[in-house]
Amino acid sequence: MDHLIGRKACKHILRFCEATFSSLRAGAGRCLNIFRTPFYRVRAIQVRRHFTNSRRPEDVKYSIEYFRFLREQPLKPFQAPRNQATASLVQALALQVELESGDVMHDIEEMTTLCLELLASDVSSSHLSSAIVPFSEAFLTRVYLTVQPEVGPLGQVIDCLREALKLCPPDLHQVSLALASALATRFNITHSDDDYDEATAVLDNVIAAPSTLDNPAPLQVLASEVVTWLAYKRSLVYKTPEYSGGNFPLSHPAWVLFSSRLDSC
Repeated sequence: MDHLIGRKACKHILRFCEATFSSLRAGAGRCLNIFRTPFYRVRAIQVRRHFTNSRRPEDVKYSIEYFRFLREQPLKPFQAPRNQATASLVQALALQVELESGDVMHDIEEMTTLCLELLASDVSSSHLSSAIVPFSEAFLTRVYLTVQPEVGPLGQVIDCLREALKLCPPDLHQVSLALASALATRFNITHSDDDYDEATAVLDNVIAAPSTLDNPAPLQVLASEVVTWLAYKRSLVYKTPEYSGGNFPLSHPAWVLFSSRLDSC
């Protein structure tokens, strides 16, 4: 069916929706639950598929506007569709962050707010994962070691990912890595030992997940590299022999995994 939803077709859909949005806003006092209309359910699916396949910044932008509008509708009797729209909006914002076609930290902050809303609702695990994973990956790829965020918004990201880690399946290591990288980023700013300890504990769990040293999972390799980066940063902060090399024994999972990679080179 994707071949029926080309770029031109999606533009017509979005223009139609924009005209519809204007007429709905003009009709103050009247209330329309658009999720009762099969047309809008189908269009939401089509728009989501199109921005995922297109990856054109303008298409992603229109999709973001569309899903924002859907969330504005009075959906109290229809909480599940609102959660669907929220998850789709997070996915579109994450793609915009990946494409770097907007304000990265503004988009991260909006995704944080949306994910916190999902976490506070009676959301299904599938909808939660469909939002939290792209949010986590967006932070990992476009914020960690790339952007120097403010401590306040960074704290909200950490709080959100902490809560998500309690509810998401344990094998979603993207969430753990995003939390650890956010804590590592804050440690680099504030030099908080609590952030360092929490980050390394989270990373140790990822590294210790079942795998083989000969073929570790990519996320486990990334976790070992974050641990190494953290240890290096702490050695610069304290500049004492106690913390040189991160104070990790050679048996630490990060060093075992890291040395196995060196041996295979």
